Amino acid sequence: MTTTAADLAAVAGVLLDFDGPVTPLMPGSEGKQAADDARTAMRREGVEIPHSVASSTDHLAVLRAAPEFGPAVVRAVEDACVAAEIRCARTAVPTAGAHDFLRQTFHDDQRVVIVSNNAAEAIGVYLDRWELNAFVVAAIGRPRYRPDLMKPHRFVVDAALEVLDLDATDTVLVGDTVTDMQVARSVGARAIGYAKRPERSEALAEAGADAVVLAMSELPHPAR
Repeated sequence: MTTTAADLAAVAGVLLDFDGPVTPLMPGSEGKQAADDARTAMRREGVEIPHSVASSTDHLAVLRAAPEFGPAVVRAVEDACVAAEIRCARTAVPTAGAHDFLRQTFHDDQRVVIVSNNAAEAIGVYLDRWELNAFVVAAIGRPRYRPDLMKPHRFVVDAALEVLDLDATDTVLVGDTVTDMQVARSVGARAIGYAKRPERSEALAEAGADAVVLAMSELPHPAR
């Protein structure tokens, strides 16, 4: 299972996940705080927290559970999630090698679109802080109040392909989750898994990654 520099040179567009490959958006206790914020929003709408997300440290898991309780709950939880993500984006630091990768793909005329289950507003805050907008064609986040359209649904990837005006086969998706690999496979894009921890490599490979790297600096590239 290898993706060579020549393979990456053959693609015209890069679909890049945000939380993980670009920045660890919610390190340490930040993830739990975001999930707590989402649960608080749910309680304010009179909802008893489902057991499935009662102790989760993933705010997006809480958001995925919200539609069961109606549109008002979805709105409240979504707004809390967006606020938490923006708060974290204001202090988030780069994943090692990520910014160099963005600059290199730009140098090699490969266009990058960020495709994320995070809010576009939070991604924008991060890109502005680190002066990265010139290296990214667009940042496509989850559609507001539609958690059902988060990856592995293909909504954000299809939107990115439309922006790039490319066929999926002319792109590679770089992500750190099983859902990233699944959506890449579903649209026909190549897939590179970024394993933040070595033990995640197997799951990414089984989900369909063409290659797995342990650091963003390990991504194969024609300029290297």
